[in-house]
Amino acid sequence: MGAKSCPPTPEHPLAGVALGTLYALGGLLGISLGILNPIVAIFMEERHVDGVLIGANASLLFLCVALAAPFAGRALRRIGLRRVVAAGLLAYATAAVSFPWQSDIGLWFALRGLMGLGMACAMIGTQTALSCFAGEERRAVANGVYGLCFGIGLAVGPVVGSYLYGLAHHLPFTVATVLLVQAAVLVAIGLPGARAEPERASGRLLLRAGIPVQAVLAYGFAEATLLTLYPAVLVRQGFTAMATAHHLAAFVLGGLLGTLPVSHLGDRLGYRRVLFGCGMGGIVALAVLMRVDSVSALIGDVWVRLGQEGQPISAEYVAGGAAFATGLTLGPVFALALALLARILPRADLPGGTALFTAAFAVGSAGGPWLSAWIMLHGGGQHLFTPSMALFGMLVFSQAVSWLWRWLRSFASDYAIDTR
Repeated sequence: MGAKSCPPTPEHPLAGVALGTLYALGGLLGISLGILNPIVAIFMEERHVDGVLIGANASLLFLCVALAAPFAGRALRRIGLRRVVAAGLLAYATAAVSFPWQSDIGLWFALRGLMGLGMACAMIGTQTALSCFAGEERRAVANGVYGLCFGIGLAVGPVVGSYLYGLAHHLPFTVATVLLVQAAVLVAIGLPGARAEPERASGRLLLRAGIPVQAVLAYGFAEATLLTLYPAVLVRQGFTAMATAHHLAAFVLGGLLGTLPVSHLGDRLGYRRVLFGCGMGGIVALAVLMRVDSVSALIGDVWVRLGQEGQPISAEYVAGGAAFATGLTLGPVFALALALLARILPRADLPGGTALFTAAFAVGSAGGPWLSAWIMLHGGGQHLFTPSMALFGMLVFSQAVSWLWRWLRSFASDYAIDTR
């Protein structure tokens, strides 16, 4: 019996159940990804794998997401959403549970590639299902809720994974596997087996969605770098897995506390303005995070010049404050960019825009760990976040140029001479 076609409106009898399933799936995917990314880096670092190979291994995951996207789209049309998403989740789970029991670096890369293939099927399937089951009038809200669930899961995962890794090295992989299997069961129960045809993004669509695509590219780049390489840097500096969890906790707390208020601020002030502010704040926070010792010394000098008694703020508190500020500014970017995408695109272009959005996130997440590891290898750990800062700088610059162009056009129109 063939699968039914994609329901065009939210009045489909299973639309409400499907959306609830997709929101839960976004959270489970985010948590699993957040658990595995930093833990794989720590796992390989403790086995004396070169930092560039660790970055390449992390990049391979997202590179496979981008490369497998067209094939996942064809599979959606042929065998249906439910089967593709469930198969992707099970493939991801199989690779996760096998990873800690292998010792060959070639197998680690193969398993990482399988994770990427599974994630491509799951992410492209869920994004397409959102377009199918949300309907035009609810699509923007659905994208925002899904992005928030995924972002919160991605923020919570590293803390959970680091804590579990301190108990037993295989435990984070096992827990992530259980979550992925539960997600596959949830999909089998709550997601209809509809076939869907994802729309293809055009060059015109890329121009219209330039700001949100650029924002999620920078977000994926910075987030993947922080989650995959920053824990390894902390381990090299002598921190334990539990101490690494404490450092990441400040980042996670900032993201959790900032996502909803900053998103609400975007509703009131405009998503472009708030994204601009997040980009500026993220650049400053990442700069402090890379130069904790210098900032601590500067605070100490100011403390002495002011004639204050007692000890100034320690480097540990400076690092914690910078991590919190980084989470506060970068955490809401995913949800803000997805909401901006839904606002600026016509409803007919949302499926193609969402696919482009997902591809940009995958490309940024793939390039972030590799490029940052290469720069760190040649320039030292103090340049870990330099490429991320450059991308957010380009985002800020693009928005400034866009605003300047609009002002010039408005100014020219005000003083235009009527020659009729």
